Amino acid sequence: MELKSIEMQIALPKSIDVGKQVQQLHQEGQLLNDHALNQMEKELQQKRKQVMKNEQKDRVHLKRKQNDHDELDHERKKQNKQKDQEQQHPYKGNNIDFSG
Repeated sequence: MELKSIEMQIALPKSIDVGKQVQQLHQEGQLLNDHALNQMEKELQQKRKQVMKNEQKDRVHLKRKQNDHDELDHERKKQNKQKDQEQQHPYKGNNIDFSG
């Protein structure tokens, strides 16, 4: 089947147009992939920041908890020391003489 010159004049521009359309579709797919990759990178970066922020909050919470625990220990020791001092008798000594 031979094409006449007028048919060739119509067929060639259409094939060029089809080639351009295929190229545009390919570029659209590439752009979508690039956009999706950028979006994933942003989400990953945001998640990393969130994790770091949560870890920092946890460290602060643990420090506060440890400080509270240390303060309670200090108060208990102070109270025990005061009780020991109160229990000492003013007239009696602390030593027992066994050498009789």
